[in-house]
Amino acid sequence: MNTALMLAALAAVLLAGLCLILLRRIRALEAMTGQDQLTGIANRRALEARWASKPGARALILIDLVGFKAVNDTHGHIVGDALLRQVAIRLSEAIGPSGFLARWGGDEFVALVPRQEAEAALERIRAAGLSGYDLGGGPVRVHVGARTGLSPGAPSLEAALLEADRLLLDTRQGNRRGDIVEESAEESGHAG
Repeated sequence: MNTALMLAALAAVLLAGLCLILLRRIRALEAMTGQDQLTGIANRRALEARWASKPGARALILIDLVGFKAVNDTHGHIVGDALLRQVAIRLSEAIGPSGFLARWGGDEFVALVPRQEAEAALERIRAAGLSGYDLGGGPVRVHVGARTGLSPGAPSLEAALLEADRLLLDTRQGNRRGDIVEESAEESGHAG
């Protein structure tokens, strides 16, 4: 009887260990998927894969939400999450079918669009950010600021993102209200 009890206990421990290993593997696989869990759009991994599979003349648009922290601080994180989901929907529509949108993290998004469509995509992003967002308690005004780093033939996604981020920082320092400022690496003489 004691042997049978010990074998049952050992089997239970082994089964629990196997379940733990499987859960860890599932979480690792989920992390490798290309979808942002909150917004349902692509995540960093999918952006990296898209960049690698679509070389050529493309524009990288780094999109930063101006005023998002105030929404979280005033209305809470649940409302902030709802806002991020609504923004993702509007931005997906704004960049159009030939573009690719990913959530970079926090309140930043990245769009890849064909170079020749970059200006039109920026205009649509501007229009998407002009109206308020209905977060349950009436429309909340959040400005969407978009700055671009154009990267025709950039050697890496990292190089394009560094340039876009530098332009975003320059714009933040010069434009505190968060209005969209169109700027590109090509136009500013800093090809990226």
